[in-house]
Amino acid sequence: MHMNMHRAGGVTGPWADAWCRCLIGGDVGRLGRQSSEYQNTPSWFQFLNKELVRVASFSDHEAFDHPVICLVAVSSKDEQPISRFVDLFNTNKLPSLLNDGAMDPKVSKHYLLVHDNQDGPADRASKRLTDMRSTFGASDCSLLCINSSLDAPIKNQDNPWASYITDASPTPSQDLGCFLNIDDINEIKDLMQDLASKYIIPNMEQKGFSPF
Repeated sequence: MHMNMHRAGGVTGPWADAWCRCLIGGDVGRLGRQSSEYQNTPSWFQFLNKELVRVASFSDHEAFDHPVICLVAVSSKDEQPISRFVDLFNTNKLPSLLNDGAMDPKVSKHYLLVHDNQDGPADRASKRLTDMRSTFGASDCSLLCINSSLDAPIKNQDNPWASYITDASPTPSQDLGCFLNIDDINEIKDLMQDLASKYIIPNMEQKGFSPF
């Protein structure tokens, strides 16, 4: 599964723009060679880019890395989320292996609107979800509300990312998910289960890939 995330919450600047161009254009590794845009990037972004280059290996010799579904996520704070969704999955800027026919260019898409409850109620986000469903289809759109804790930042017992943290990973300035309450965590789990059971596995079976 490939995911595009609209940059929000301060993740902006020339380096962010360059990364998005490389990601959507299918040449992520090129960013590492653009020293003028890369040298001033934050350490967490450099680590993200390194990991993305490592795992996003589009090979024309096998089908293990062929995209099965694209999860396109946009913040509810975006003033024009419909346009942003369209921009993030630009069929004119697909990776070369998709355009050349080595991979199936008809990648299924699921559109996710992410609302941060620390920014206020989800009424506006719900209205935008209705617009999304009118544009992209009711079954292909979801709303995910996060950071619903009304108390001080909480310490979750289990860090879901702990097993993926390496020695090279940047040290977070605060605990991850410190505003996620139990309802948020369950909603994220339900979203992932729905994606797997209703979209990812059926798409793999339709295209002849065995998920097991």
